Amino acid sequence: EEVSRALSCQSSYDNFLNECLSHLRETAKAKNQTCYPWTNEDINKGALERVYLNELQTSTKGKRLQIEESSIRVLYGIGLDSLKTNHPPLTCIEKIEAALKDASSADACSVMVLGASIHYMALAVIKTSDTSYQVVYVDPQNKPIIGKSEKELAEAAEKMEFKSWIQAGWQRSKIERLCVDTFRGTQKVVRAN
Repeated sequence: EEVSRALSCQSSYDNFLNECLSHLRETAKAKNQTCYPWTNEDINKGALERVYLNELQTSTKGKRLQIEESSIRVLYGIGLDSLKTNHPPLTCIEKIEAALKDASSADACSVMVLGASIHYMALAVIKTSDTSYQVVYVDPQNKPIIGKSEKELAEAAEKMEFKSWIQAGWQRSKIERLCVDTFRGTQKVVRAN
């Protein structure tokens, strides 16, 4: 509930974001972490790294900073190839579907962070009646991927920067393939919900 209020207006969101970033910087300092992704420069970029989300979900510093796992479910390995072989994301999807079906009232909502190794998206599924749902999809790089062909997905990936991955030595073609795989997995999850 606190997170929902924090995201309801720009100033509240900015305050919440700054508190989260400050907490992550303090955590890095307390753990004496000095390499990627725990440098101040990395944290200040604001990218939601997997280790950051884990820290924010398990933090005991205060409820305001804690993004509870029950309120935002994280599906790692959401690429299409992973969905074909990886049971944890499928189990999580089944739990989300069951939670929505069992909801006793309209407006029940489940929020998911769909993540792969190089990209993540957010998906909210809102129960609007006993049999209807509204799906809200948000891509942090504003890439409209739902309903797009594989060619269009590849064109979207070609326009993305992947700056930190390329600087780390990854081949751009491999990153683009992984990104398209993530987009395709996301399309499957959205269609399943």
